[in-house]
Amino acid sequence: MIMKAVLLVTLIVLLCTAQTSEAEIIGTWETSRLVSAIGTEVTSQQFMMCFACFDGPLAVLFEDFYLDESYIGQTLTATQSTETDFNAAVDVLTNGKNDEIGYSFGGAYGTSEAYFFFGDSSGANGIDFYGYTIDAISIRINEIELNYDGYMTTEIFQGTLIIEGQSPPPVVPEPKSSVLFVVGQMLLAGGHYIKRRRKKHNNTETSSVMV
Repeated sequence: MIMKAVLLVTLIVLLCTAQTSEAEIIGTWETSRLVSAIGTEVTSQQFMMCFACFDGPLAVLFEDFYLDESYIGQTLTATQSTETDFNAAVDVLTNGKNDEIGYSFGGAYGTSEAYFFFGDSSGANGIDFYGYTIDAISIRINEIELNYDGYMTTEIFQGTLIIEGQSPPPVVPEPKSSVLFVVGQMLLAGGHYIKRRRKKHNNTETSSVMV
């Protein structure tokens, strides 16, 4: 009976202290609507994002993509296996410094990480994702226009930057220590209970012999 109770408590403690490692969205930012013009006709335009754009080491993602209207609604995703500079970009996003992030589509736009993610419901620290684990960086294409009027092409881009990963784990006692403490207390209580039962049983047998 005691061993069953110990196993039950151990299982409950393990379930309560189990941590999930599944990636979740930890940050998003709706990019500004970028409008630019070029004095020639174009049917697609190169897109790229830079991290630590001006104070390096520079990391660039998505530079192999030339976008047109057919990309509207699609999501471009960078991971460690798909982008050479992915780890460098993650280092910028998690170094605890307010680095510059930018993107280009004909024209270019850049601003600080604190501005990109300030006030985001992800719970980021207001500067960057220091302490977070980042598994993927994506850009969802919401709007693209390439309008040629016979003289120049007006280029319009708007998207949603999405950061996926895990939040910093909460500071809690180590699960193994908690389990050992609970199990130890139960074993100790069980030992005292068994000793009392044996002592009572022995006293009963002694009384019976004396009668």
